[in-house]
Amino acid sequence: MGAILLGSADGTPPNPGVGNSIPIPQTLPKDPLVLVDALGIGPPTWECVCDLSNYVTFDDLAALEGEPMYVHIVSSASPEGDIHLTSSDWNVDRAIIKMIRVETTSNNWDLYILQNGNGFVVNDAQIPALRLMTRGKGNEDIIIDLAYEDEDASKTVHLYYRDNTGSSLAKFYIAGFKVK
Repeated sequence: MGAILLGSADGTPPNPGVGNSIPIPQTLPKDPLVLVDALGIGPPTWECVCDLSNYVTFDDLAALEGEPMYVHIVSSASPEGDIHLTSSDWNVDRAIIKMIRVETTSNNWDLYILQNGNGFVVNDAQIPALRLMTRGKGNEDIIIDLAYEDEDASKTVHLYYRDNTGSSLAKFYIAGFKVK
């Protein structure tokens, strides 16, 4: 909960010390005054509603399977189309993907992430294909905070890569945290 405490419980001001950069008043209210916003975050003057459900905190990760476990995949060069990536290090069906790096010579490519191995054309997962990049130019780092579940439980990250100008291969690096 976001809060600002002004004053002290017994009305005694703190010791002002010897510095002059921050003046401290000699008298403070007897009862503390607590300013709290409705959502418990940010300054109390906010007039917007912030949706923090898309962001994953360390606390979210810590309770999942002991300590959060860093996992990653490095792919070999892949042609455009459906790409299914796995590795002995990944070995998870659920993860928070934090970064996808794409290395390619293409100057116009798109990347989608899929939740199962049925492919981009079928697109029958509970969560439809999610576009991560449109018109990527050469090598790109895609920084995300994406809760990912492999619906077919194959411990795989499913992507769809499209080169809009030719047939350049792409190499993928994926990093994230295992979740339960």
